Amino acid sequence: MGTIFVDNLEPQSGTSLTLGASGDTISVASGASLPGRIINITQETNSTRTALSNVNEYTFFSFNYNQLKANSKIRVDCVLWGDGNASGIVRTDLLYDGSIAQVGRTAYQYLSQIYVHCIFGHYFFNGASTTGNKAVVFKQDIESSDTGRPFVTWNPNSTDDARMGQLTSYLTITEYDL
Repeated sequence: MGTIFVDNLEPQSGTSLTLGASGDTISVASGASLPGRIINITQETNSTRTALSNVNEYTFFSFNYNQLKANSKIRVDCVLWGDGNASGIVRTDLLYDGSIAQVGRTAYQYLSQIYVHCIFGHYFFNGASTTGNKAVVFKQDIESSDTGRPFVTWNPNSTDDARMGQLTSYLTITEYDL
């Protein structure tokens, strides 16, 4: 096996360049990375049925995420399941490493029926300038110190409606090297 030292690879003709053949494995040296890839993904879940009170703040998720690359791009996908009518609107915040990452990136449709509701949202932001554990908090934070709740019950199950099983809320964090 030999080593080729070059600064640039270009196709001899056309615009297509092939490395290896079908069935080959192409490796990147330890400590090296290829940009434009997913470098970490994790999901926090909660399936505990919980009756919610009318409050100003309620923390749905609080955990540490291990950020692998400084200044990476972070995407957080959120799904919260609830049952029953409550406030017409609530604000939610995603805090990352002690700061609010973005406000107003989640929403839910308020219906006057007492059916299952869902808060869903997507956040995309620059990660911290250092690696390691970062505190992640997803919470209700109603403006003007008012009180409310998005649903009567978080993570409903057959107790709320015999036609369904246990629903599970989740936050999925995907870290990108772009």
